[in-house]
Amino acid sequence: MGGSAVGALRARIYDFDLEETEWLSAMAQAFHGLMPGARQVSLSKLRLHSGGVRLENVGPASAPIRAFLATAAAALPQAQIEHIVRNAPTVGSFSEWVEPLGVSNFWRTFSLGGLSMGDFEGLRAVDGGDTFLSLSAWYPDERRMSARRRDLLQTLAAHMAVTSRVRRVLEDEVAAVPEGEAILDVAGRTLHATADTESLATRERLREHVRRREIAATRRGDADDSLWEPLIAGRWTLVDRFDTDGRRFYVAVRNDPEFTPLVSLTEREGQVARLSAQGATNKEIGYALGITPSTAATALERAVQKLRVESRQDLPFLLEPSARTLRPELAVTSSAVETPAHLTEAEAEVARLAALGHGNEAIASARGSAARTVANQLRSVYRKLAVASRHELLVRLLRGGSDLGAEGRSESE
Repeated sequence: MGGSAVGALRARIYDFDLEETEWLSAMAQAFHGLMPGARQVSLSKLRLHSGGVRLENVGPASAPIRAFLATAAAALPQAQIEHIVRNAPTVGSFSEWVEPLGVSNFWRTFSLGGLSMGDFEGLRAVDGGDTFLSLSAWYPDERRMSARRRDLLQTLAAHMAVTSRVRRVLEDEVAAVPEGEAILDVAGRTLHATADTESLATRERLREHVRRREIAATRRGDADDSLWEPLIAGRWTLVDRFDTDGRRFYVAVRNDPEFTPLVSLTEREGQVARLSAQGATNKEIGYALGITPSTAATALERAVQKLRVESRQDLPFLLEPSARTLRPELAVTSSAVETPAHLTEAEAEVARLAALGHGNEAIASARGSAARTVANQLRSVYRKLAVASRHELLVRLLRGGSDLGAEGRSESE
């Protein structure tokens, strides 16, 4: 894969001006150039639900992926499909993913345009919830990825997961400029900062990343990952926008992945544990969260100890949805939280649902409102309760949760 093609593809990943379907189509075309020999490349947005995997949105040529999902659903038990989607390595071939399950090579009978399919290379970009982006490159023969190719695709998957979350924010925004925790000009000067970004160290870190992005913009062919860190300090993504005079600036949007809380873990430990359960290595976790591999390893070690499992290999089983019935003490239930009286009725309900692990979209759907409205209500809740994250909110609302206070603070910085 040439550096120029990879650099251009990474820039395309951050193209927020395209509508989602157009973006999926453009991304599939860009990936096709990096996958010689592939008969077809498709990029889809899928969602896991109680009945299986559902297509939310697709790029070009959706018929093959729809047909393949139907074939897989008929050949594999639902639990195995969920295992592949949730816990298989982020990048690999389908034959590599299903080999450990001991299932038959049912996909050999699947044809694409009248031609039998030998295998496909896949990439999953999991955005932290039940939605994910799935890239499939269809080949006539069995595939085994080289370590170099796997590393490259894993970094691209991290960027795609980050931009998928940002797209949800932008879709909910009424204004052209998303509400962020800092606004900077192209020279890295801070134009606006909230309490979370007003420290000199934080502003300097954001300024440095603006500088890197500006370098990358002038060297589109550069594939240097240091110029394109997906998540800054495990917390922010830079989104470039234009003001009414055509001047470009950057918005630092809070964009760390949201996972269903586990009461015994800090926010960072929960993120690292979930990503490890999805097959990510410490290096991949560090890259995805904007932290060092050693920080990821330390957080994972604490998570393993607190969850009372022998090793990280036990996490996929423990963190499957069925684990809530196997280890109920890890789950947060509705009866376990209390909302303070000084919140409005709407804020109290939003706070309760957020503490139970529901994302803004799910809360909006349950309440018949907009995700943007939910985001505003949560900001009000955070201000009134003096918390800065969903995990801190959870600890604040737990009955008898005072003993968790020492661990309730976010470790994102």
